[in-house]
Amino acid sequence: MPDPWQVLDRRPLLDRSPWLRLHDEHVRLANGVEIPNYVMLWEPDVALVFAVTPDRRVPLVAQYRHGVQRVAVDLPGGYIDSGEDPLVAAQRELAEETGFASDDWTRLGMLARNSGRGGQAVHLYLARDARPDGQRHLDHTEDIEMRLTPLADVMGLLEGGDILSVSSAAGVLWALRTLGQDGEAS
Repeated sequence: MPDPWQVLDRRPLLDRSPWLRLHDEHVRLANGVEIPNYVMLWEPDVALVFAVTPDRRVPLVAQYRHGVQRVAVDLPGGYIDSGEDPLVAAQRELAEETGFASDDWTRLGMLARNSGRGGQAVHLYLARDARPDGQRHLDHTEDIEMRLTPLADVMGLLEGGDILSVSSAAGVLWALRTLGQDGEAS
């Protein structure tokens, strides 16, 4: 594997948001070729949860997504606070967005949302035996509908284009594969 790219210069393009920063880099590739305006993206890491109840329902969230200008279905989740453990963030986000909790957590893995432009980590979790555990606590910017979806219908939401986020799609596929291997998704 060749040496990593060298950053010769970096300047901020956008640095006024807690959720997004852009900067322009002048980089030199391992073969000596230079790219003078390589735009890099920074976003906080996120945690997403595929939860399943004892009666085989999955709490999903539906909300308007301005980037695609339509309502989309996603796994519950959100940004990880600075210094927060990803599992703690996943548990917090599941409770805040759905009112559900679980005592049976499995880390599915971590993916980079866009490995070519930024290193935002997406931490994916499976929460088995999820149960209602109180009220939802949405942020003031969230307008989310929680949908309890039969486990057998989740793949159809992905195939039908209701789940649009690559991160949620990966979490759904990973969780369904894991549940299938455990003999729980039959």
